[in-house]
Amino acid sequence: IMSTSAPSPPPPPPPKRWASLADRLNPNRPSFDPQLKSSWKTMPKSERKRIITADRKAIQILKSRGTANGPLPFPDVDPNDHCETSPLAYTHIAPLLHFIAQRLGKQKEELEIYDPYYCAGGMVRHLSKLGYTNVYNKCEDFYEVIDKGKVPS
Repeated sequence: IMSTSAPSPPPPPPPKRWASLADRLNPNRPSFDPQLKSSWKTMPKSERKRIITADRKAIQILKSRGTANGPLPFPDVDPNDHCETSPLAYTHIAPLLHFIAQRLGKQKEELEIYDPYYCAGGMVRHLSKLGYTNVYNKCEDFYEVIDKGKVPS
């Protein structure tokens, strides 16, 4: 028996940067994928299930980043206080950091940057990609460090 319905279109390629499935299906989001949205309803159920499973796995990985050594050692942690700054935000401040380095007569990699508020360590990676490799951002209680007089100088 031959089917008269047209075959489902192939699934769209993944976005260049990872975005959640919800963001990719939402036309109000920057990572909206119109091709995925248009093919979603006609996509085989098994393919939708595969995409949903992969999306959940990616979200779980993102949520667990920075917690490999267990929960953060800070008392009374508000989960909303532990959100990573996006890589794009660091590109926005890079010109200011470059200006500061120039004024101090230093190269990018010599500029000492201290961020006392640790989340998952992403800021070190993001600044490093921009050439700022002398960054101090450790999983330690900043307020306890102040109390002990051990703030890096």
